[in-house]
Amino acid sequence: MAYSRRYYDNLEKWNQFGDVEWVKLHVGRFFQIRERCGQYEEFLKDLLKEACRKLAPLAIIEARTKSIPSFAEKIIRKKTHYIDPRDPLPPDPLVRVTDLCGGRVITQTSSQVESVCNFIKRAFEIDWANSGDVSQRLTPTEFGYRSVHYIVSIDAKKLNAAGIEAVVPKAILNLKAEIQVRTLLEHTWADIGHDMAYKTEVKVPANIRRQFAALAAILEGADREFGRVLRELDVFKSNYGAHHKPEEVEQEIRRLQIVLCHDPRNIDLAVKIAQLALSIGEYDLALKVIDPYSEEPHKAAQRVHGVTLTDLYWDTPKDKRFIKGRDLLEAASKHPEKDAETLCAWAESWAREDETKARDIYQQAVTSDPTEPAALCRYLEFEVAHLTNDTVVRLGSPMIQNAMQRCRIQIEGRVNLPLAWASLTVFHLFAREPFEALMAMAQLIRLCDNPQISLPPVDSCEVGRRPCAAGRALLRMQETFRRIKCIRKEIEGFEWCERLLLLGLAVRVRDAGAIKDLMEFSSRRNQQAKHIQKTDSIVILSGGCAPEVQGEIERFRPHLLRACEGLSFKLFCGGTTSGISGLAGEIAKNSKGKITSWGYLPRYLPRGVREDKDPERFAFCFSSPGCDFTPLDPLQGWTDIITAGVEPCRVKVLSYCGGPISQAECAVGLALGARVGVVEDLALPKSRRFGDAGWEDHNNLIRLPMDAMTLRAFLVIDQLPGKRKEYEMAAKQAHLDYVKFATPKDPAFLPWDDKDHPEDFKLSCYHQVAYAEAILKTVGLGIRKLTNPQKKPFDIEAYLKKKKKSLGELAEMEHGRWNVERLLLGWRYAETKDVVNRRSPYLIPWHALPQNIQKFDFDIIQTLPGKFKAAGLEIYSLAGSLEKP
Repeated sequence: MAYSRRYYDNLEKWNQFGDVEWVKLHVGRFFQIRERCGQYEEFLKDLLKEACRKLAPLAIIEARTKSIPSFAEKIIRKKTHYIDPRDPLPPDPLVRVTDLCGGRVITQTSSQVESVCNFIKRAFEIDWANSGDVSQRLTPTEFGYRSVHYIVSIDAKKLNAAGIEAVVPKAILNLKAEIQVRTLLEHTWADIGHDMAYKTEVKVPANIRRQFAALAAILEGADREFGRVLRELDVFKSNYGAHHKPEEVEQEIRRLQIVLCHDPRNIDLAVKIAQLALSIGEYDLALKVIDPYSEEPHKAAQRVHGVTLTDLYWDTPKDKRFIKGRDLLEAASKHPEKDAETLCAWAESWAREDETKARDIYQQAVTSDPTEPAALCRYLEFEVAHLTNDTVVRLGSPMIQNAMQRCRIQIEGRVNLPLAWASLTVFHLFAREPFEALMAMAQLIRLCDNPQISLPPVDSCEVGRRPCAAGRALLRMQETFRRIKCIRKEIEGFEWCERLLLLGLAVRVRDAGAIKDLMEFSSRRNQQAKHIQKTDSIVILSGGCAPEVQGEIERFRPHLLRACEGLSFKLFCGGTTSGISGLAGEIAKNSKGKITSWGYLPRYLPRGVREDKDPERFAFCFSSPGCDFTPLDPLQGWTDIITAGVEPCRVKVLSYCGGPISQAECAVGLALGARVGVVEDLALPKSRRFGDAGWEDHNNLIRLPMDAMTLRAFLVIDQLPGKRKEYEMAAKQAHLDYVKFATPKDPAFLPWDDKDHPEDFKLSCYHQVAYAEAILKTVGLGIRKLTNPQKKPFDIEAYLKKKKKSLGELAEMEHGRWNVERLLLGWRYAETKDVVNRRSPYLIPWHALPQNIQKFDFDIIQTLPGKFKAAGLEIYSLAGSLEKP
């Protein structure tokens, strides 16, 4: 394609365009040449047919021109790549998109593929940089997608030389097209396996990908086997689509809206946008997008429109708009192909007005798909409420197990997560698996997109933005628990999950009603002990209390006692004399009132267990219902924390050697927004190490080495340093000191103001100088504005010598800070340092560090006076013994 000078002059201007202008411009340009592409399509199809008459007589020949919506979607997704200044190619989509026109040859045998490929090489001008044999990407032991792709343009002389006598239209010269060549079985794999399993919009689990690879290798019984795997893929269909962060969903919605503008009758695209809007609680947007299609007899459109209206006007079921939504759901349910999810939505719209009708519709849903999780869950809860016993649950046990497996598959694929976790919670309760139920509910709460928010007052009617999909699932679970409450005596863990549900609604959904309900359980209300203030820093100490772990607790004891020296906070624990609870009491007593411990115990203690009644060890002990230790005890602590107005982000959970209750406590803390530190000890059995893989990716979970100063840093450090502006110059100086020792390969070697300097490394420098204030305070030193610029920096070593303190003690604290700061930024221990993947061999206790690495921490402490002086600050003695203001 020839380009004018004006074309190149426009390239820089194009790079400044927003998404809308970018798509509008290039869709218009593509529209102008699309007729030429259509001519290319017809010419290519005829040409390939003629060539294959001899080379592959039974070959299937296909050709197509790229559609406007497909072009629009591709160029908006690839925009950032196209305009990358480091890319030598121009940002023009008409140059970069090489498949504006495409053809495909599907042969019977691989030898025919080779013959057709040889013909294409002879007959066309080939863009080799963008062509290739996809099968060459597979190793000898891999099986999968196999196809040969060529990007070609027409060369009349080559065509004639290859034996094709044809008049080439001038309009198609210089245009490119993509030709794919594959066998029929490869095409079977590509159409079924590759497109369905690898181009699907959801993440498909590794086990399913392995199954497809096996099928690609053997291809025997392909119809039966592919059909079975495709039925597994059906599990991933969802009303809400894959669960992503709200900002990611919003960005995707904006992209798809731009595409929809160029194809306004694309009802499937409108449905997708509306579903994504519903997933983040944007009902008004969903309604705006789907409303123009209200008269269309399209099942998915009717369903999403109906769900939008019924959810939007849920509190006014007599409103004509709610009724319209219910009618739309009924219409969607009347389509020949029955859909359990649609039937569930229709039944839900009747649930509060006519439970009998809702129950009948849920029965239809279960009949259409007996193991669809939401349908079975709803059906069982209505049957339980109707029969007031658990007969249907016991009879439905095999169905429940199958539905639980579907929930797990959905969760593994990260689709339909809110309903999957909600259903799994109820199924675990029905299956008498209370701890698993509590963990599932914690995962559901975690999905809500309001993690660290101010809690509304008890008398507040605040609603805010309508709940996201997970928030709606939590609100709906209140109805579930109300209906199955009649069999709560047969359901172990019912009270635990009910209490956690209230906590989740209060913290994540900001539900004022849940706050009021929690007040009924609060120790503040029942015992008039308003022991928690809104601004308190709270640490929950969690771990083993059984006699058999006392040895492990003794190993942990000196580290934690040393970590807590001089600190001040409220400490929540179990309230007994043994195990981790006994250690909590000792910490409080040693602190001389700076740390106060609060114990949470069952109303009736098991035989042989003693409450710690020493007021110096436990200021108060509060009772939760029950005659044995259960998760209800720590949940009672959380009840008091939330009803006192403390935001969960102010709470830290420190766990060591925990059993099932302690591990549930960690999950609850993560779900509600607390920071959770699990002390790693490889000597512990796996059952005592909180190994739930479902929480490993949580940003607030860090695994701490058993190191006193690392534990101390975890208890006091903030996730981001304060006084960032004040410490700017000191942080820069810290960076310069590091650069003296860094290797050129280390990204931290870059200048401070370099745009490619990783933010992580800047944060590390801020952390270093901000935390230094806490380190210095432990030896009686403070930081203030510089009083005399001519004065020499403070001599830390001389001061420490007078105080009979060691510089190594402060260096050890600095290493503890570094450990926690790295862990909070996502770094993990590994034997070899890997900056790109955030791995380090130095995330270990101080005593295990090599001396040459310890030296870094010594240097940091020794150079503190100079760093602070560069920032206009100075170190001084708080007692005034060496330095006076």
